[in-house]
Amino acid sequence: MKKKIVFAALAVVAGIGVLCVGCSSIDADPPDVSAFTTTSEIPADEDNAWCGFIAATNAVKRWVEPMDWKKLSPDEIDAVVAENAEAIAIFQNATHRTKWYDQTARREGGFCLFPVEAFAKMIRIYNAKAERHIARGEIGATVDGVRDFLALNRTIQSDAESLVCWLVADGACSMATHLAAQIVASGKASDDELRLLLDLLSASDSATRRAGIRQAVNNEFTYWFTKALRIFEAEVYSAGRHGILRRYSYQSDRTRSLGAGLFAKARELLLHDYDKDAWENFEKEINAATASPLGKLTPNYGGRTMVSSIMPAWKDGFALKVARGEFELFATKVVVAAELYRRKTGHRPESLDALVPEFLPSVPTDPFDHGAALKYDAVRGIVWTVGADRTFNGDKQPGKQSYGRNCKYVVNLDGSKVE
Repeated sequence: MKKKIVFAALAVVAGIGVLCVGCSSIDADPPDVSAFTTTSEIPADEDNAWCGFIAATNAVKRWVEPMDWKKLSPDEIDAVVAENAEAIAIFQNATHRTKWYDQTARREGGFCLFPVEAFAKMIRIYNAKAERHIARGEIGATVDGVRDFLALNRTIQSDAESLVCWLVADGACSMATHLAAQIVASGKASDDELRLLLDLLSASDSATRRAGIRQAVNNEFTYWFTKALRIFEAEVYSAGRHGILRRYSYQSDRTRSLGAGLFAKARELLLHDYDKDAWENFEKEINAATASPLGKLTPNYGGRTMVSSIMPAWKDGFALKVARGEFELFATKVVVAAELYRRKTGHRPESLDALVPEFLPSVPTDPFDHGAALKYDAVRGIVWTVGADRTFNGDKQPGKQSYGRNCKYVVNLDGSKVE
């Protein structure tokens, strides 16, 4: 009887050993975690500064939320903005905003979304004001609005504390491209105004955007992922009485290495053109790396569960939106450049190559097509991308006069809205 018990115990130990060996390859060879570091200078009066920013943000939200800006007259918009100029000025101080945010994230461990929400509302307000200018035919003021949107976009994205913040800031760039298209469609802009518009759009390029993405992913890992793990360790898997079982179900070093590896892979994918197959393979890799085939008996079960719950929806939530934003920006550059070309020659360019080098330094690339040029049809007057599935050919829906769900992949050369 004693021999049977001994053999059974040895079998259990051997089984656990096999499980550990079999599962350890997933977490092996951790990447250089030091790559996920970021520095942030905190103002000496950071407590007072943060309180001031919170107060300004609350003020902005209070006067933004109950208003239907589309129903306000231009004078009413000006009056409300003027009354809240001080709060807006504090809110728009983007450089210090990110520093205060980072400090609070480290100090409190929270992921505060209300500044992001208020920022998104501010974008819509300023867009309403810019559209008021375009409706009045005030092209110069509308170009200034494009400049302000792009400046705000670059300031926030250059040191975005998270991918959520980066994407919300990208909304400012999207608004700028829509305004630029409306300026072209109005036919009222002078050549000098169009050239200034093109210069403003050209200042936002792929390299600048992706440098911001790199920083955002680093911050996402440093301040959000690792902080969540610390809270998890302190509250759920704190050192205690069930030592061996707890250490078996949650292994801190393995969990951090696993998270660092997945974040590093996501960052590299975000820094390249959108590749649907690569992102689907990455999602499979996440599922495989965080799977617990034997449930709670799997080594580092708790750590794997934490990683799988914290990893965001990379493919559709971030990567797809980043690529769409780049397409909007690049296609709008083509729209403005093509209008300048038409004014000079009397006809549309036969190809995008005709815009180089006088109006564009090079033909803009398609962020969905591995560096290939954007697609262009001079006869139909459209610029388009192959889209996420890389199958869109620029045609409207069969038997219909609209593009349907593919409308987001097409831009009209005359700046008019795509249906």
